[in-house]
Amino acid sequence: MKNACIYSTLLFGLSCGIQAAEIDLKTGIGHDSNPFRLTDSFPVNADTYWHQAVRIDLGKDTSWIGQLNLRRNIYQEIDTADHRSIDARAGYKGTFSDGVHDYKLSLAYRDQDKSYVSRFSGLPYAVGGTSASDRYDFSRWHPRADVNFQIAKGQTLQVRLEHRDIDYEDYLDLGLTDLDYHQTGVRLGWKHRLNREFRYELFSDVQHREYENRLAKDDRGGNISDKHSQYRYLTLGAKMRYRLARQTYVYLGLEVIDRNDNGGGYYDTETYRGSIRLRRILPTKSEWSLSLRYSDLNYDRKDTNGDLENDAETPSTDGFSAVARYTRPLFTLGDAPVEGYVQLNYDDYDAEIDAYAYDRTRFESGLKVTF
Repeated sequence: MKNACIYSTLLFGLSCGIQAAEIDLKTGIGHDSNPFRLTDSFPVNADTYWHQAVRIDLGKDTSWIGQLNLRRNIYQEIDTADHRSIDARAGYKGTFSDGVHDYKLSLAYRDQDKSYVSRFSGLPYAVGGTSASDRYDFSRWHPRADVNFQIAKGQTLQVRLEHRDIDYEDYLDLGLTDLDYHQTGVRLGWKHRLNREFRYELFSDVQHREYENRLAKDDRGGNISDKHSQYRYLTLGAKMRYRLARQTYVYLGLEVIDRNDNGGGYYDTETYRGSIRLRRILPTKSEWSLSLRYSDLNYDRKDTNGDLENDAETPSTDGFSAVARYTRPLFTLGDAPVEGYVQLNYDDYDAEIDAYAYDRTRFESGLKVTF
């Protein structure tokens, strides 16, 4: 009932003046070789799952924004691997200065539910025999404002202001850290379209995160009793899209993320990310894509606290994710097009602590219908 009221509030009022709505229904069957991302030292927990998704877009031809996304994976044998997420967004978009510049204001809400299985035991997370498997269930509010200034032909200055309030499941009675936090940030970007084939974007992002009740740590990992933990994230990045040929595109992305804490630097990290994606749209309206993403997270300190699950941290990690996807129109239900899809995901990550190293393969196939 609580979630229903929240989603109704977010979308309330959008029905006035809204003429168009688009609904996507998606269902598929998949196989997951490692649902909990456990290291090879644990027995294989592969399982088959059923994927369900509903997406509703309201007001696509108006200034109002209204979206609702429901996603769920139901595993055949391992019910602790089930995952459910609900996202809702409402807002307004428009232009100013005689339509030269544009803006978008939105408020989003997300609710996520998934059992947490310990990387160290391979079992649902518990403390002293008491279950804490909802440790990373959370709800999130996310107000955001985007403004795009058209500086010159093909050149856009992008400004984004945003705030996040995240509320995790609390287990203070078990001695676990309170993970709730507030985060506020600003993003500046420069988008340049050189021609029909090539465009790129340069951006920087600064975020300030403040935990409500989590204590900061000194340089040896000890709690600082009179100081709450805060992080400052600085991101520099670039994106590029290039059209290789008619309906064939390549996308590149690079990011460097620097994190500083307000204690003794115990949580200071540097993260490097890179991605490449190749996409091809065929004359039959079929589409295939191949993508590869690499991430390298490094702590400035050399030693890592072994009790990471209490603090929602991961050790230094590096690895990649690869995705291959193919979609194809199949038939119509009245005026509603139906397409089939197949998707293969593969992840392979190493870590400073062996319990966080894993590989995972997922294969999924199904149907999507759009009304």
